[in-house]
Amino acid sequence: MQDQASPKGHPPGLSVAFGTELWERFCFYGMRALLVLYLTKQLQFPDAEASEIYGSYQSLVYATNVLGGLLADRFLGFRAAIVFGGLLMAAGEFLLMVQDHRAFFLGLSLLVMGCGYLKPNISALLGKAYAQGDPRRDSGFTIFYMGINLGAFLGPIVCARFADPRFGFAAAGVGMLLAVAWFVLGARRFGDQGHPPAHVPRKFRLPVAVVTAAVVVPLVWVLLSDKEWRGWIQTVLNGLGATLAAYLLFAGAKEGRAHLGRMVALLLLLALNAVFWACFEQAGNSMNLFAERNVALGDFGFTMKAADTQAFNALFIILLAPLFAALWLRLDRRGWNPWVPVKFALGIVQVGLGFGVLVLASKYLGSNGIVPLWTLALCYLIHTTGELCISPVGLSTMTRLAPARLSGLVMGGWFLSTAYGNFLAGQISKLAGRSGDVNTGDLPAAQSLPVYADVFWMLTQVGVCIGLGALVLSPLVQRLMRGVN
Repeated sequence: MQDQASPKGHPPGLSVAFGTELWERFCFYGMRALLVLYLTKQLQFPDAEASEIYGSYQSLVYATNVLGGLLADRFLGFRAAIVFGGLLMAAGEFLLMVQDHRAFFLGLSLLVMGCGYLKPNISALLGKAYAQGDPRRDSGFTIFYMGINLGAFLGPIVCARFADPRFGFAAAGVGMLLAVAWFVLGARRFGDQGHPPAHVPRKFRLPVAVVTAAVVVPLVWVLLSDKEWRGWIQTVLNGLGATLAAYLLFAGAKEGRAHLGRMVALLLLLALNAVFWACFEQAGNSMNLFAERNVALGDFGFTMKAADTQAFNALFIILLAPLFAALWLRLDRRGWNPWVPVKFALGIVQVGLGFGVLVLASKYLGSNGIVPLWTLALCYLIHTTGELCISPVGLSTMTRLAPARLSGLVMGGWFLSTAYGNFLAGQISKLAGRSGDVNTGDLPAAQSLPVYADVFWMLTQVGVCIGLGALVLSPLVQRLMRGVN
């Protein structure tokens, strides 16, 4: 695609990607803020099982990005995958309104498959708008990430306003339809990028998308709805991860030593990304329940809902993303821009330190099991600065490290590592779901607070120790990247 913007501006496709992800994330995070609360309150699942369902859903959402990226690369093209995925997500949201367990899990399954088609391919399509070596790329992806989080800020606030959470799910579905409309109307701004491969006959494209969804959606339904089958999710993730790693290493070795080194570096960064999200994704799970039970939600002069606290992270990103975008460009001009592996290490350290705030609040500021709201907000602030060191930078780095013919698959790999992190996050949240043989949700606040504090202390240690270890190893990873900065 020929860049139609001025040298100091960004490609015109950035505004399309920005708006599409804004409304898609409105849908995704609006439902996400309600999910674990809906599971524990309306559907009466115990905390531990609700956390497992939440983590399983989140992990499968990102795991299917590998399949969606591969199908877009080989058959559908980025544009068709984005539109088809968006329509599946909208259908899933509206199906959540049906008061039936089977329909509820079917709705989650449609959301999983739809996100698999949409999520990796909007990022990969935006990556195609920037030439290799373009210094605006990190800045552009940070702006894109701000659009994501504007939707993530509005989604929980709007969807949580309804007394009946089913109407919150409907509002999320309307947001998804707006995302599809925005993309369809603006897709021409990507020029000739994102179309299906020329060798694939047009008549095969839609059937491939439909048949794949028809196979995957029932499988996901079984994995989510059946407690016994849910245990197979880790096996599926392990298999996908091992297959992807072997394929990328093989593809890198075929291209030569430099490409092989880049693939090794890419896999190391994916592992660090999984660690980050295993800690960070307590937000919609254990931290959401913690806010409901152990946080003074009226401290800011009005009474918030627990789901509203899900907007803290997005609000801080909206405020800080422009500063970080400008910071990376300014540091780059002066030759001080940290290596990508250093940014990853700093992000993981910060997610650990954020949990440290909650540990200290629980120990020294908790009154009758209730901690001040500002401590939770401060935790989210520190997590946000860590996220800005990893997530937008990681999205950009994947598009630079990926061979051109594998860009969609590599973006799928990025989200697969996020899937693994989300699965681990669900397992960690299960630790906060029970105190001995008692459901944490059945305990008074004074007794549930130490349960959450113990889990947050464990996450503090994990984040700080792994982050510092990654910082020590960052020169090695940077050398493996072979000039990709």
